[in-house]
Amino acid sequence: MNKLNNKQYETYTDLDFDRYLNIETIPYIETFTNHHSNRYEPTPYQDVLQLLSVTQQDYHDYSLLVDFGSGLMRIPIFMHNMLGIDTIGIELNKQLYLRGLNNLKQYELLNGKSNIQSFNMNATEYKFKGAETHLFFFNPFSVFIFQKVIAHLIDSSVTQCDIILYYAKPEYEMYLSDLPQFKLKYTIPLTHYKDDPSEKINIYTFTQIHKD
Repeated sequence: MNKLNNKQYETYTDLDFDRYLNIETIPYIETFTNHHSNRYEPTPYQDVLQLLSVTQQDYHDYSLLVDFGSGLMRIPIFMHNMLGIDTIGIELNKQLYLRGLNNLKQYELLNGKSNIQSFNMNATEYKFKGAETHLFFFNPFSVFIFQKVIAHLIDSSVTQCDIILYYAKPEYEMYLSDLPQFKLKYTIPLTHYKDDPSEKINIYTFTQIHKD
């Protein structure tokens, strides 16, 4: 697995990172998928670096990160580039998916074939493989859809993984806090946390409860 040197990227803007990765994820795109889906908004690169400054030791050569609501594929591409891990992007909106797919092609033109996958599908249709170690959510959809995804995780062969909630919705947090399989592992305050308590990243560890 790649060893991350955060200081190397301290002065990078989102545009700098896009150019570095050979992708385009900055323009605001007005999209509508359905009443369960939230609008596209890219996760700031510097916030992901802050996440990795706390959690890098939790990633390994066998790690597999799934980004639910992957938009233009910023997170799957960035995490693959920074850590060298396998990643998957799940995006329901066809317009975003196609542009994200183009970003993946552009990234691979510069960096060679990668272990990054992109799927145009409803998050509730994703079938867990058992190898997933990290799930990333930036408020992509309603808590109703989130609950379905988590229910599929609990019913899967995944034994343990981390759930990353960026700008965690209170409904997401309340739901996980009521389930015995999930324990809060980290709370990472972001830049304006003192003014806006939602500016944080919560990470929960899921541990499968063995069924008799």
